[in-house]
Amino acid sequence: MFGRSSASDIAAAYPEAGPALAEAIVEVAGRMGVPDPGWLANLMNFETGGSFSPSIVNRTSGATGLIQFIPTTAAGMGTSTSALAAMSQLEQMRWVEAYLENKVPAG
Repeated sequence: MFGRSSASDIAAAYPEAGPALAEAIVEVAGRMGVPDPGWLANLMNFETGGSFSPSIVNRTSGATGLIQFIPTTAAGMGTSTSALAAMSQLEQMRWVEAYLENKVPAG
């Protein structure tokens, strides 16, 4: 059986995330019923190329941020990729949670 990642586990595994984002990841995962917050951290690590930068942009698709919001998705959520790119990690986590609430099946 696998353990549940803590904020300190995430911060140690992904120093670029930092402790505040690691804590936010744990909180969001907990509210969403994600069994291991490390899964969400792994997703963000992959999508940002390990930078955990809310402003990182895919040159091909224009996808932006911690989970690579595409422009049409951002617009459908009432924002834009440029607005998302201007946010801090913690500000963008609210948008990550809002997006994933519609994508993750209820516990």
